[in-house]
Amino acid sequence: MTKLRIIFCLFATLLTAPWVQAEVFKWVDAQGNIHYSDKKPENQQSEEIKIKPHTPDLSQLNNSGNQIKTVADGSDKPYKKKQKVTMYSASWCGYCKKARAYFQDNKIRYVEYDIEKNLKAKQRYEQLGGTGVPLLVAKRKQMQGFSKPRFERWYNDL
Repeated sequence: MTKLRIIFCLFATLLTAPWVQAEVFKWVDAQGNIHYSDKKPENQQSEEIKIKPHTPDLSQLNNSGNQIKTVADGSDKPYKKKQKVTMYSASWCGYCKKARAYFQDNKIRYVEYDIEKNLKAKQRYEQLGGTGVPLLVAKRKQMQGFSKPRFERWYNDL
């Protein structure tokens, strides 16, 4: 019965997602600071930003709701090592999104666990001393957060 409810909720979400929209306005103040708001500013020239709703790719989820992504090894792979990275993440995290894209672009094998959707992943994350997302783990070494230069140093030192 629970699986049926989950399937129904996912189906209902997917049907309504294309019609969800948000208005976001961007403007620059007199000091050159960039501002974003859901309300159009008065007496200020602004630009409306169109936001596309995110539609999840359900084929990328396993039975536990974890996102599994591995990239086939290729001769054009920039990294000589074939070490798989484990990423503890959250769906709202911008740095997790950057890490995901970087791993895919550079053909780095990884597995991702959303700590807000998977209790076992959350417990493991806490055992590892995680204080924020993403938490990257490979060969018993950890990296908290994500930036390309820092990741490259960390990954090459594995």
